[in-house]
Amino acid sequence: MTTGPHDNEPLPSAPPVRPQQTARPAAARPKTVSIAFWLCIAVAAVLALSVLGGLSLDRATVESALREADTGLSGAELEAAAGLFITLAVALPLVFLIAFLAGAFPMRAGRNWARVLLTVFGGLLLVLTLLGTAGASPIVAIALIALIGAAIVLMYVGDSGAYFRSR
Repeated sequence: MTTGPHDNEPLPSAPPVRPQQTARPAAARPKTVSIAFWLCIAVAAVLALSVLGGLSLDRATVESALREADTGLSGAELEAAAGLFITLAVALPLVFLIAFLAGAFPMRAGRNWARVLLTVFGGLLLVLTLLGTAGASPIVAIALIALIGAAIVLMYVGDSGAYFRSR
């Protein structure tokens, strides 16, 4: 092995070590956030049942109900309206179900965007349920209103705000 002209020179010095930035300790998840998470999961479960209910709708039964409601629609219009009704009975709860599941887990982890997402979709579902356009029975409507309202409130009260700010 041959030695070169630089073999005896010292190695260059290492770059200076920066003191590590002290990270704020992660706040423990407050009980209010955990309860809000489970309330959101309960809302998602109710919405899943609603999707299943929409899938079980019979087109002929819907057409018959529209005929009895004396909507003044012709045969082809009744068929189209029944199809639209069934599609919306499945699609609307499915959209809200996806939003609640997509937001619940990140919200529990302290992601503020998820809290906002759940607030927006929860508020919209709350309004639709109160207006009666969600198609839910009165018992289901009352349950949804209570679950959504409590989840939204719990995401903002007590230690919840500090938890989301610390993330």
